[in-house]
Amino acid sequence: MTAYNKTLVAADKLPKLWEDMLKPEYKGKKFAADIRPTEIAALVPAFGLEKTLDFARKIAAQDPMWVRGGSRTVTAIAAGEVPMMIGPNFHTTKRAIGKDRLGNLQYLALEPVPVRLSLEEAIQAGGRNPPRRAVIS
Repeated sequence: MTAYNKTLVAADKLPKLWEDMLKPEYKGKKFAADIRPTEIAALVPAFGLEKTLDFARKIAAQDPMWVRGGSRTVTAIAAGEVPMMIGPNFHTTKRAIGKDRLGNLQYLALEPVPVRLSLEEAIQAGGRNPPRRAVIS
């Protein structure tokens, strides 16, 4: 996913594919990228490991604005401080869109759309209130 400010990034300049982020017009602080690239890592099933590593190196060579975390960055996008970010979490972006009174914060899904687990949950063995097990007959 990519979050962007519609007043800073023209509709005809929006990327459609992940590889579009490697175009010359995105070089030199034109977008933000998280220093913890979970969204890039999620491309391995679609790209394969070698292509993903090559893509990650090329993204770094684009000289993005390095950030840590999507919450602060999508807020900066809405405020017009950052034009675009690759890879913020969907729920983070949707929450920020709900607070964006001017409606400048937008998002789009780049192809291929990566899927990754982001909220791990567990139940402690021997817990006081274990869940009921479903019985399928």
